[in-house]
Amino acid sequence: GQSYCYQVNSILNNGQSRSISASRCIQATSTATPPAGYLYSTYDENNQVQLNLTVPQGQVAQQVRYLRSIDGVPFADLATTGQAAYTDPLQPLSPVCYRASYTNPCERSSTLSNTTCPVYLIALPQENSPTISLGWTGYVGFPDGVGSYTLELLDAGNRVVSSIPVTGNTYLERSPSDELQELRYRIRVTSG
Repeated sequence: GQSYCYQVNSILNNGQSRSISASRCIQATSTATPPAGYLYSTYDENNQVQLNLTVPQGQVAQQVRYLRSIDGVPFADLATTGQAAYTDPLQPLSPVCYRASYTNPCERSSTLSNTTCPVYLIALPQENSPTISLGWTGYVGFPDGVGSYTLELLDAGNRVVSSIPVTGNTYLERSPSDELQELRYRIRVTSG
């Protein structure tokens, strides 16, 4: 439950006298189901999935339960933590989706959040050709849907060397950079 404390203060009109009651505390327990939070996901630079649950205004997440689905299998418990942010060191890398719920201070569990699936990007060099075939899964999880995708080429310090707006889920890099020893790509997704 949640503790609430009350105290009554009274002041005469002339301000000459004041009365303050003793503090009285009660323990309140709600039976209402908290509304669902909103879950976002992304891969970080270490290829770990970063999850962030935002709870509706006026709500408090005392515990957060994260669920995961790999390659379309049913969702299963991943972790329960006191934090609204969680890192999943997913290995091996594969298409993955997440959901979450939270428990409030009255020990009531929310309904499940939206499903969120970070972009899963793969790059395959083509045999006997300098081209690279890139493919990715679509991002799931923005309230307004996806606005755009941008394919970015990064240097060894993860700074953007070039960026190309892309549509669909594939791209053929016909002339990869000769200046970089290692080619690093990522997909940047913006909401609609």
